[in-house]
This record gives sequence, C-alpha cells and structure tokens, in this order.
Amino acid sequence: MQAVIYESLVFLDDTLAPVPGLAESWDTPDDLTYVFTLRQGVMFHNGREMNADDVVFSLTRLLDPVEQSWWAVKLAPYDAPDTSATPVATPEASPEASPVAAGLDLGITIEATGPYEVRITLNEPYAPLLQALSATTTSIVPAQEVQGGEIDLTTTMVGTGPFVVAEHIEDQRWVLRKFDSYWQEGKPLLDEIIWQIIPDESSRVAALRTGEIQLTMFDNPKMLDLLANDANVTTQEQLTTNYYILFVNATQPELADQRVRQAISLAMDREQVAQLALFSRASVSGPIPAGFIDTATPIPELAFYTRDIERARSLLAEAGHPDGIDLTILVTPAIPATVTSAEVLKVQLAEAGINLEIVQRDIVTFINEYAVEGTSQLAISWWAGYSDPYLVLVELGSNIFGPLLGMSDPALDALIGQAARETDPAIRQTVLRELETAVATLGNYQPLASRNNFVAYRNDQVQNVAFSQVDGFGLPLWHRLEAMSLAQ
Repeated sequence: MQAVIYESLVFLDDTLAPVPGLAESWDTPDDLTYVFTLRQGVMFHNGREMNADDVVFSLTRLLDPVEQSWWAVKLAPYDAPDTSATPVATPEASPEASPVAAGLDLGITIEATGPYEVRITLNEPYAPLLQALSATTTSIVPAQEVQGGEIDLTTTMVGTGPFVVAEHIEDQRWVLRKFDSYWQEGKPLLDEIIWQIIPDESSRVAALRTGEIQLTMFDNPKMLDLLANDANVTTQEQLTTNYYILFVNATQPELADQRVRQAISLAMDREQVAQLALFSRASVSGPIPAGFIDTATPIPELAFYTRDIERARSLLAEAGHPDGIDLTILVTPAIPATVTSAEVLKVQLAEAGINLEIVQRDIVTFINEYAVEGTSQLAISWWAGYSDPYLVLVELGSNIFGPLLGMSDPALDALIGQAARETDPAIRQTVLRELETAVATLGNYQPLASRNNFVAYRNDQVQNVAFSQVDGFGLPLWHRLEAMSLAQ
C-alpha cells in the first residue's frame, strides 16, 4: 500500500531494471558519481513542491545512526568489519541494528547541487545503487515539515504518490483518495481505493465472487483454483524474488561441522518441497532467488543441491555421526508454508539418518529464537525479495546476519564486496555465481523455493490491469494501481 502513497527517485520496469521516477534522469560522469535531475512540479500531499532539499533529507536520514535504518547497508558497497577496531554483530545482537550504528562507514555523501539536482558521491563503485534507491524505504518525504515537527511520519503518511490517505480504521480498512495534483498527467484513473483488511482467505474469495472487492492477493494458491471457473474473475501468478529458506545454525555444536550442513542439503529434494508444501506454484531456488532468471545458477550446477542420500550419509559418518543425528527445526503457523515444508523435510532427511523434531512457535518467539538470539538449530522462514541479487545476499555478511548462523567468513565477505563494487555486467555475473557457490558450500543458508504471487481480480469491474513479469518486493506490483480504472 505504501507504494501508492510514497515514491522514490527510481522506479522499476517489468524486468526490475531501474527507470526514472521522481528523478526524470541521472548521469554518471564516473563510477563514483550519480547526478539526479529531479522532476519539477512534483507536489507533496500537503501541497508543497518537492525539491532537492527533500531528497537530501530523505536519503541522508537513512544513514543516520539515530534512525537505525536497516536499509542503510543496502545503499553503499559492503565492507567486512575490522574486528580489531569495529564492533561486529553477535548472536545476541538484533539484526535490525543498523551497520552504521555498529561503526560501519558507508562512504556515501548526498548533496543538493541545485534546486532540482542532487549529487550522490561514493567512495567506491556500487553496482546496485539505482536498484537500492527504488525501494519504498528510500521514499522522498517533505523535509522541512518533518524536521519542524509539523508531520510525524510514524502517524501520518505524506508522500508524492497517486493516492492520499483519507481514512484509516485499524484492522478494518484504509481509504485512499485520488491525489488531484499528482505529477503523472491523467493519473490515477480511480477516484478512490478502499484497502479492506480481510485476514481469512476464504472470506476474500467470497468477497471477490460477490463483487464486494475487486482485487486481492493470496498466500494459498489453492484459492485461485476455487475461482478458476468464475468467468468474472481473472487469476494470475507472478514470479517473485522472495523465497523460503532453511537456516542451518553453525553456532550450535551439532551443526558446527560443515559436512553435517552439507549432508542436510544433499538429503533434501527441493522440487518435492515445492510440489507438496507450495502446491507446485513455486520455483526451486538457490541462494540467488529464482526470479533473477538471467543471474541465478541453474539448480543442477549448484554445489550440494542435487539429492544424494548415500553421499549425505557418508558426510555424516565423516563428521562423527555414523548412526545419524537428531535435530530440531523451528517453524511458525503464522507462515503456514514453513510448517508444511518442515513436514516434508522430516520425511526426506530421515532417509539420510537426519531425524527432525518439528517445533512450532508464535511469530514473535519464532523471530526472536532464529533471528535475534540465534538459538535455533534449524529454522524455516520467508525472506522478502529485492530488485538485485546483491541486496539479498549482502545480509549474510559478517557484520549483518551472518554471525547468527555462524557464517562469519572472510572469503564470503570478499565475494559480497566484489558483487557490490563490480560494475561490468559480465564480470559481475561471474562474481555472483561464485558467491552463490560459496553460500551453497557453507551450508548455513539453504534456500528452498521462490513462491509466486497469487493475484485475482474482477475483470467485469476493473480494467487496465497489468502486472510485471517479476515482483521485487511489491514495487512493480502495486505501482500499477494508478493505471487501473473501473470497467465501463
């Protein structure tokens, strides 16, 4: 929803490539410099025109240690921590803590060089900068009003997007009204959007059938099957860059030996997980999400991704577990596919002598145990997708999420840094493949499958409905609402 209220300098096209957004163009006079020319006449919802000062404020605040922005690490090249001088994240530290607060110098300056011009200067080349600037996290907000206390962004949403918030009733609905001063001429075509909160998916199916709602998404793809014979409903699946992951925590003694982690990977049949746990509406994925079709390594070429029970048993024996090993796997009913995936894995891994006890937790306890305290042995979770593979894999660095899984590895850090700094597409592709192989070999972070988006809409009530071929964290998906209209 935020994507139709707030906007960023950069938008994404159907292939997740950067295209002009609030910046009408940009120049790169060298690998370290980006000069953005802003659109003139772009109005905030409070009636003031956006200018360069707003952009500088909006982006600079993400780098402020006080803000503790998780997105800060995605705005500049990754640098492994100097453990002799810089605090490094530990299993006791929350992954939400900003790398800036941990002492990491991101090496980026942002300055206004004219009323409608902003210059970003880097210390080192950074290939995915434009993709990083497309996220809703980097949305442009009105600087002087936020700084002056007139607008509190924790309670009020003021952006430049096609819709403004007209009403919000917690846990019931958001009412979004057309922004008459929107900068894209002739848009939006809808006067109002009512964003209903309907948690139960069967209720959403019923509401779609009766015409109470016109557009929705589902977690469970079986809901699309229920609508398949309704001539008034169109269903669509969309490739994504998100995925479900098995986290294998090497800080736990039973999993400290890399051969045990590799045996777990070898014992899995990821295709069967996708079929049984995700209803065959998913793509088996390596460390680079399957949605990055041209970048991801083909699954048969990934280390330890082809099922081999005998090799798994052999590795377990070499690691001192000739009679097998007992492990617990953490899941949460709040993410239903984690439970069904664990049930499938329990059967699969047992063939290699890896015996799983499935432990279910509420979502808060689940996140605390696997992502904050790092006390779980195995855990399955879902991670959101992004618009560039680096923006996903940077989180495995030694000063970010890596220590929680026991994967603070200098060689891995070096590859993450290379993937950030290499601007030649062909060379970068090679580095990303090497990074993917390194992650697969370490075995701490084992992606399972990328789930599709499942969308349904009333074709007799709305028109001009078109979605991009791939979704990177919702932006190409919801940036289409301003072009939709009611059927005549």
